[in-house]
Amino acid sequence: MKYLFVKILFVFLLVSWPVALRGESDIIIDIIEPGTAKIKIGIPPIVLDPGTRLQTTANAAAEFAQVLRDDLDFTGIFEVYPSPPINVRVSQGEFVPLKSWVPLDVQAAFQGRCKETGGAVAFECELYDVESESRIVGKSYKGTTRDVRTIAHAFSDEIVYRYTGKPGIAHTSIAYTREKGGSKEIHIMNYDGHGSYQLTYDKSIALSPSWSPDGTKIVFTSYRDHNPDVYLIDLKARSSKRISAYVGLNTTPVFSPDGKTVALTLSKDGNPELYLLALKDGSLTRLTRNSAADTSPSWSPNGREIAFVSDRSGSPQVYIVDREGVYVRRLTYSGSYNTSPDWSPQGDRIAYVSMVNGKPDIFTIGPTGADARRITTNGGNEDPVWSPDGKYIAFSGKRNGVRDIYLMRADGSGIKQVTFGGGDHMSPAWSS
Repeated sequence: MKYLFVKILFVFLLVSWPVALRGESDIIIDIIEPGTAKIKIGIPPIVLDPGTRLQTTANAAAEFAQVLRDDLDFTGIFEVYPSPPINVRVSQGEFVPLKSWVPLDVQAAFQGRCKETGGAVAFECELYDVESESRIVGKSYKGTTRDVRTIAHAFSDEIVYRYTGKPGIAHTSIAYTREKGGSKEIHIMNYDGHGSYQLTYDKSIALSPSWSPDGTKIVFTSYRDHNPDVYLIDLKARSSKRISAYVGLNTTPVFSPDGKTVALTLSKDGNPELYLLALKDGSLTRLTRNSAADTSPSWSPNGREIAFVSDRSGSPQVYIVDREGVYVRRLTYSGSYNTSPDWSPQGDRIAYVSMVNGKPDIFTIGPTGADARRITTNGGNEDPVWSPDGKYIAFSGKRNGVRDIYLMRADGSGIKQVTFGGGDHMSPAWSS
């Protein structure tokens, strides 16, 4: 098996530089709760150092600002403004005065500077409170022009952290299956759809990728040896190995929260059942014993329970079993066809797919079975998976006969398409 592994990107994150003039020590703003009014934030163009000579540097600066705007806009926390309401004249290399944002009631404004240095580009990034002119956060970054998006994502996450107390998701990646030319291969992209690359070259069918908690490994099912077996790719070590190759199905693998165990579906004893596979020694623990099909496991964040799909009631429904396989309870009762559960990182909601008038849509429900909410409409929406902060959901949506990956907020708002053309895209898995 041949794999193309992503090169580790070294972006130099320097320590916050000493505060100058208006600067004060970095601060964290009050936590933003759901329903809070959006924070108005100004993200103007980055100022180029007077010594800038290369057009590629100017292009990198422009790309940085746009990526930062797009990241912050997607969060749903910020209302982003690209420029003050009035044309303010400033000398070359100078920033727009913070008070110029006041007519828009902008609360925070970005000031960024880009300069060429030793064949690389350096960014100095600061965010200020407009009213007090005190610095909220400041960071320095250095890399090549190819690193610009990664650097912008890093500062976006810094801003989100200052306003929420939790890391942002702009640095994360999404693994997914892409179908083209009769085969299905695993690909990986940045959360916003950029930087996509092919991971597997099985020339067969590769399905159901799942990330390890530390983001260094991926498990998935492949038919490369003419049987649906489970493989593990170590992205850091650049190695791969088959970890489950029993007769029959070896499917829907998913890492436990501690990364030591993989829950999966095996049919080696007749019908599909749930098992736990210990990565240390390959030992198996059987979780379900039923004449029906049990599949599609999803761990609770504390690792004590697993949501899964079973047709033991006559049609596919979502159930929950404890890690020992002793207690099983049915979660979904509304709808005759419910599949693809995914447990939120906070443990308070489970996303799943339900057939409505013969078309799949995405719902969320509490782990007790209460408060089911439909968050997509019009059908064709499947494979929901939570972001690591539990605020967003990635899913596959079929539009005009083509399946692509979309993102949305946990309430179903702000839907954003992140894959385009080149075959069908499905089964997203979000890294931590």
